[in-house]
Formats: sequence, structure tokens, C-alpha cells
Amino acid sequence: MRLMIVEDNSMMRTTIRRVVAGRKDIVLECGDGDEAVSAYDSFRPDWVVMDYEMPRMDGITAAEAIVKRYPDAHVLVVSHHDDADIRAAAVSAGARFVSKTRILQLKEIITTSAGERS
Repeated sequence: MRLMIVEDNSMMRTTIRRVVAGRKDIVLECGDGDEAVSAYDSFRPDWVVMDYEMPRMDGITAAEAIVKRYPDAHVLVVSHHDDADIRAAAVSAGARFVSKTRILQLKEIITTSAGERS
């Protein structure tokens, strides 16, 4: 599986990678939403796991840009803030939302959805 992890905090990128990526997965890491939008064209990941709060371009704006161009894109927005407005904004952008307090759910969501796509 091809995964894109978009997070401005390198320690959190490592944590997300350890949670979601298997040994055979190909992972591209980006430090902000702008970088992710630019890299999506050439990398074409199966899943994007993207932080909500980042410099230059936040996760909602980046998710919206990716999904607008690629309606079949699978994007998960993650945030420390488990807030109804953020959740609604993610869904409105065409993404799913997971609180970072429930980060272990990422693997289950990605694996289950990947099985549904096969």
C-alpha cells in the first residue's frame, strides 16, 4: 500500500508511520499541506493521513484540494482537537476524521477500507 503522511511534527510523523505502515508499505512523508498537494500527483497514494494544523496550508484546505482533483482519494485528517467543527470541516472537504487520542484506529480504518476496495 502507498501511504502519504502529512504532519509538521517529525516525532508525530514517526508515530503515525509506526501505527499505520507495514513492512511492505511505501510511505512518503510531507511536512505541510502545500507539500502534500504538490506531491500527490506523482506519488498517488492509496491513503493520505494528514494533520489538521500545519503551517503554510492546513489539513482541511489540503484535503479539499486533493479530493477536488482526485474524487476517489482517501484522506484521513487527524487532530489533537476532537471538535465537532473540525470533524464537520474534514467531512465537508471529502475526508474522514480521527482524533489523535484515537490514533490506533488509523490502522483499522485504512486496513478495512483497503479490503473493501480490492
